[in-house]
Amino acid sequence: MLCQDCGGFPINCAHTDTCRPAQCENCQRFFAVPENVDIDALDLGARVIELAQENMVLRAENSAKAAHVTRLLEALTPSAGTKAAYMGEVVLETVSDDDEDGLPVSVKRHVPWTAIKDVMALIRKRADP
Repeated sequence: MLCQDCGGFPINCAHTDTCRPAQCENCQRFFAVPENVDIDALDLGARVIELAQENMVLRAENSAKAAHVTRLLEALTPSAGTKAAYMGEVVLETVSDDDEDGLPVSVKRHVPWTAIKDVMALIRKRADP
């Protein structure tokens, strides 16, 4: 029987379970699996499936992280929505000298929108590479 790949004269192969039957010496060198490699077709197929599953998990995680980053950027960008969400939420409390009864006076003031925008800009600037 001649080599199935090139038609050359076949030789006996020590890798009978891993090499194609009836190959010539040139084709056998090309198709032979090295002795130190232990790859079974089923193991390889299982590894491909495992990697595909890992890829799907990583893609889902990446998608969730991208959505989170989008929400963070939206939260740190001045807009009508963020103005409505943050105005009145940030309060600065100051304690001044005692009143006429000797008690400390506490004054609460809402932080102006312009100051909130400045803080948002500082956070965005620090986050940029």
